[in-house]
Amino acid sequence: MQNLFENDYYFKDLDFNSERLNKSDEINIKKQYSRILKKAREDAKLDNCYFCGKKCTSFCNSHSVPRFCLENIAVNGEVNYSNKLIKIPTEKEEKGLNETGTFRLICRECDSKIFKDYENSDNYKEILSMRILAEIALKNYLKSISKRNVEIELYNQIAQIADNSLKMQELCEKQLKNQMDLMEYVENYNRAKKVLIKSWNDEYFIILFKELNYVVPVAFQSNIALICDLENNIINDIYNESMKYKIEDIQICIFPLKQKSIVLVFMDSKNKGYRKFYKQFKKLNEKEQLDIINYIVFAYSEDIFFSKNIGNEITENENLIKLSKKTSDLLLFNEDMKENALRKQFSFDEKDKIPNILLPEYKIIVKGEN
Repeated sequence: MQNLFENDYYFKDLDFNSERLNKSDEINIKKQYSRILKKAREDAKLDNCYFCGKKCTSFCNSHSVPRFCLENIAVNGEVNYSNKLIKIPTEKEEKGLNETGTFRLICRECDSKIFKDYENSDNYKEILSMRILAEIALKNYLKSISKRNVEIELYNQIAQIADNSLKMQELCEKQLKNQMDLMEYVENYNRAKKVLIKSWNDEYFIILFKELNYVVPVAFQSNIALICDLENNIINDIYNESMKYKIEDIQICIFPLKQKSIVLVFMDSKNKGYRKFYKQFKKLNEKEQLDIINYIVFAYSEDIFFSKNIGNEITENENLIKLSKKTSDLLLFNEDMKENALRKQFSFDEKDKIPNILLPEYKIIVKGEN
């Protein structure tokens, strides 16, 4: 049972609907994972608010996506998230709003103050303030820091039950990557915090700001490090182990409002690796741009929340399920193969094979709206 748990947790893109997993195995996996995750969260808990530094005994249950966006797509107070597609037995497929994309890293006072501009739906006009962009970036990196802290402690727990040297080597490699990611998240968080406090201008560059005149059935907000651009040129070499090499992110938001939706993509103005991507992206028409954003969200992130009213043609789409299971951590090729493997794994060539839920045919009606 222990070996089954380790393999199924660590290699997340395995087929969890396999016949080798009976109901008893699934229940045992969930129980063991729940115990380990609870301990990891306890060990990762801080004593002070990450933003103001004050002693904190009760952290705010911060949402990684504005709650009002989640409320607009919720059905009976619940939304689906990416596990509806991936179906990892240790995770839920549906979540209530109080547990959807939440993390605990800052105090309630800071949460109510530092995000008040971007969490106001009235502020999404044609021109966004630099403060709103800084608040979004700040929230994204807080979420990433929180997740990585928990994951580091989670792998510390798993290492205690690893039963051979190969598993230990894999865990050590993963922990090294976790630590490097955490350092970069902290650096980017500190930059966003400085932009916010000092009210700097021109520190973030908007790649796309699109107002759709319908409500999309998905809510999303995250920092993403693209591997390739639209012509399969490498943007981020995730196998570069140099401490001097910096992974560059873009920030993507999909906000369903009451009667419209906002699709926002921006980046730090200092990030030069996205120049070709930006030029390629701006040449596309609106549908093609939405196709690209839709593809990126499902290929690169698990923090996707969508309406339970979405039909089986989406949740059972084989290509979308396969795309949602992509992960660079499993590309265990030799040095000469890595770059080509990355190009193939994260190419945009198959973007048209998945349904684009940002298009009008998938729009939803928000309860209480006409």
